[in-house]
Amino acid sequence: MTDNHCIVTRLYYFEEDEAVDVDDPPLSEVLTALRTLDGMEFDTFMIMLINGDSMSVGGGKNDRYKCHARTKGSFFDLVNPTCPMDEDDTESIMMDQELTGYPKCLIVSFDMIINAVHCFATSGQLNPNLKWDDTFKYEPMI
Repeated sequence: MTDNHCIVTRLYYFEEDEAVDVDDPPLSEVLTALRTLDGMEFDTFMIMLINGDSMSVGGGKNDRYKCHARTKGSFFDLVNPTCPMDEDDTESIMMDQELTGYPKCLIVSFDMIINAVHCFATSGQLNPNLKWDDTFKYEPMI
């Protein structure tokens, strides 16, 4: 992935013992911050676009991540296409400094996360090559 034009107006993540809040970050900084997620000390990443759309990622331990986005007034989860869509089959992920259970079909790899964030940060769109769903009943904080 190249360092395309970034349309992110706010980047928020944790670094060591502090929250980092960056205005108008370059794409390279967005992707570097995303790589800090380890699902233990660093478990939260969020970007916001000028129109108010946002994307959050949590987790990171053992290549297990959770990603959701608010865009155009709707809430979407990134879905693992190889996993059955079963809301009752859950897995716990650290996100927002809290261990939370999410449907296993919403737990994805870093490769999926980096593609989702890169597309969103450069185009403002949900990556059409990934599976997104807006039917899950829970509403995590973003």
